[in-house]
Amino acid sequence: MRKKRICLVCVCIIVFIMMFLMNHFTPMHADDYDYSFSFYNGERIHSLVDVFYSQISHYQVQNGRIATLGFAQILLMLNATVIDIILSSLFVLLGLLILYHAYGCIWDNHYLKLAIIYIALFIFTPSVGQSYLWTNSASIYLGGVVMILIYLIPYRMVLRNIELGRSQRNGLLYNLIMFIWMFAMGVIAGDTNENMSAGLLFIVIGYLICFKIKHIIIQPWMLGIGNILGMIVLYFAPGNQKRVSNAGGINLLGIPKRFVLVTALFLEKMWFLVLFLAVIITVIVLFFRNKELDLKSILLSLPLQGYIFLIGALASAYSMILLSFFPIKAWSSCVTFSIISILSFFNELKSVIESSRNKKLIGVTITAVILVFGGIYINAVFTVKSANYENSKRLALIYEAVENGEDTATIPALIKYNKYTPYEESGELSWDPSEWPNKSIARYYGLKKLVRDDNMNNY
Repeated sequence: MRKKRICLVCVCIIVFIMMFLMNHFTPMHADDYDYSFSFYNGERIHSLVDVFYSQISHYQVQNGRIATLGFAQILLMLNATVIDIILSSLFVLLGLLILYHAYGCIWDNHYLKLAIIYIALFIFTPSVGQSYLWTNSASIYLGGVVMILIYLIPYRMVLRNIELGRSQRNGLLYNLIMFIWMFAMGVIAGDTNENMSAGLLFIVIGYLICFKIKHIIIQPWMLGIGNILGMIVLYFAPGNQKRVSNAGGINLLGIPKRFVLVTALFLEKMWFLVLFLAVIITVIVLFFRNKELDLKSILLSLPLQGYIFLIGALASAYSMILLSFFPIKAWSSCVTFSIISILSFFNELKSVIESSRNKKLIGVTITAVILVFGGIYINAVFTVKSANYENSKRLALIYEAVENGEDTATIPALIKYNKYTPYEESGELSWDPSEWPNKSIARYYGLKKLVRDDNMNNY
């Protein structure tokens, strides 16, 4: 047991170092510059009071993501190295939370399970740079998922007690404390992000149905009152209403078309979920089906949390049919919920895996996966390091312009990037100096105008 725990800690330390390197080489980007200033008075943020007033104004003009974007503005007050440490720690924590929700425990698991979780997050997340590295975006799509999984721990604890045949704690004081905690955490979790919040709602509903089936007394703290309130705060923010109105409103007639588009995107981005679930269920049916157990009985016997988080992943994706755009960074919650679902079902293959022949095959497979991942990671580090080097040359041009008393700087755009940098899909600088990315960076460094020049022969 002690050796197992030491190995788990070692995996966490290694992953922390790996993510710290990635974070260290990821420069500030886009919204990082904008959110370094207060939406209340336009001045640089220096204190929690500044963040408080900024978020009040932000709620009126931008959106209702107070929990995550408030967290982002707090981070942006800090030293870059401290930010790197916090974001790297959150990624490590995300892996541990996935492990817990999949298996109901952490320390009793083999360290390779945790390693595979981190590899899966790194490989299957459509945009690692936007979801886990870019400070403002990571505050939402990494920090937000962590907030949600922390909130869901008590639900998983109840299900774990059912699995182990333990009685539930039902004392008045206990339930009162749980209600207060779950209400507060629920508001935070429900206010993280639009599609994450939708996924969370369906996960809570899934747990309630599960408790009803298992004849568990549903306590008030289980009802998700806090996260429903958080969703209301999020969805009905005046800033959200203005943005939807400016975009032409929600076109109900376009929902069928959006459903098809989101389905196509789901199959493109989440192919691994479909593939792994198909393989796992096929193997389970082939090995365990007999005269006493038909297909329906086998499917009903699979771990309930697998179905719960599968529903959460689908809800997180299909809630986006109401919007005209599905940003690539927003897939992080779908990936997280999918990994939990896959691991939960995969755990049912213990008896198949434990045969000596299959153990050797799985050992070889895992070794190959780790080696392939090592190559992918090295390539990712070189990519972000290269982008950081190019960015440092641009900063030199900006600082030179500032030192010379100029109000305009001309810099090249970063045009070579992939899923491990924060520039995929959205790019960064605009050709129009009056567009917000250019204006935000110019304001941050005390310039009036920032001009993009794509002629690399000038540099």
